[in-house]
Formats: sequence, structure tokens, C-alpha cells
Amino acid sequence: MDNEINTSGAAFLLDLESQRKIPVVIPVCRVGRDIENDIVLADDTSISRFHSVIKRTNDEYSVEDAESRNGTFVNGTKVTGPVKVVDGDTLKLGNITFWFVIEAETESIVASTSSG
Repeated sequence: MDNEINTSGAAFLLDLESQRKIPVVIPVCRVGRDIENDIVLADDTSISRFHSVIKRTNDEYSVEDAESRNGTFVNGTKVTGPVKVVDGDTLKLGNITFWFVIEAETESIVASTSSG
């Protein structure tokens, strides 16, 4: 018998303008213009070289500004320290607005019976 169990899934940033879906690497995802970041947003000068950091701890995500020039905002509020983010939140980095999306992962567990 197969049972599906929903576990916390993979996170993405969905660019609201281009509809580009960008995977968030875990446990720490650095975002900025510099090529050393995990998510590189090189085409927009409103983004700092090292703009923000998204972290996953246990099953929770948070975002923190990395002393960027134009700030990081969650649902319109400027980030001044680590801020918890959940599925459906908006993240604004410089002039770019993203929708934070968590897709549920499903895994199949096969239940086996043994007699003995």
C-alpha cells in the first residue's frame, strides 16, 4: 500500500514581471548581482552585488538584507533583521518584486508487512 506524505517543499522566487521561476537553494541562498551569489540578478543595477540572504532552518524560511543599497522588503515592510517568509509572501529586492512560492513535495512510502 502506498501512502503519500506531504513534506515541506522546495522554494522558488517567481519574478512577477517576467514570470521567471528561480529555485532557492538551501540551507542558505545568497541573492545579488555578483556571480558568486546563488541567485544572480546581474541585469538590474537596483540590486546590490550582495543584496540579501534567504535561509531555511528546519521547515521555515527567512530572509535578511545584506546591507544592500536599495533594501529588501517583505510584503511592503523593509527588512531590518531576519524575517520569516511563507508561501505567498512578496519579496522586493531593489526594483524587482518576487512572489515567494513553496511547492509541496510528496513522497511515496511503501508499507510492507512481514510475518514471522
